[in-house]
Amino acid sequence: MFKDICALVVAAIMTGVAWRYGTQIHRREIEPPLSTWILFLVGVGVSLLFYGFEEDWDLVSGITNVVDVGVVLIVLVCILLWGDRTVRFKRWERYYLAVGVLVVFYGFISGDLWQSSLIGQALLVVGYIPIWHGMMVNKRNTESFTAWCMALVAALVAIVPSVIEGNFLSAIYVIRALISILITLAFMTYYQRRTRRRQQATG
Repeated sequence: MFKDICALVVAAIMTGVAWRYGTQIHRREIEPPLSTWILFLVGVGVSLLFYGFEEDWDLVSGITNVVDVGVVLIVLVCILLWGDRTVRFKRWERYYLAVGVLVVFYGFISGDLWQSSLIGQALLVVGYIPIWHGMMVNKRNTESFTAWCMALVAALVAIVPSVIEGNFLSAIYVIRALISILITLAFMTYYQRRTRRRQQATG
């Protein structure tokens, strides 16, 4: 029962994340690159696929991975409707996509679902790099504080049932998400403060 409640809370929060992020794309307050979210879709898709086979599709324990797929799809649709539809894959991003395809083949041919799922986690970490790189290049925060803080809360809630149930793959997914989100928020905070200091200096 407790696990189900946590799953519902996570789903509700992440629905809010998708709504907030989509709204800001529509208002052109943020401009997430389409290629970044395609990479995210590959990562969460590979992770969910092998998590499902390894854990007999215990989607409640792995609710974070499940809702992440939905959120990424919604963001992709919003970008296609209101954002920059140009896809600019860098060379390393093409390699990323190729690795995603190879991992799927490897998982099915070898039957090593555990290792394939872990590789999916690594792909997700790499998928954050364009976001961090984009802020460094633009020297400003390009992301939504509200959406990422909500995602952080969702991950904190999701880690409880995964630990209680002893679902290690789910716990690894959530811990990886927490670390990635915290790094993203650190970049956002740094560049937000930098922009404010510049504005105050010129004002």
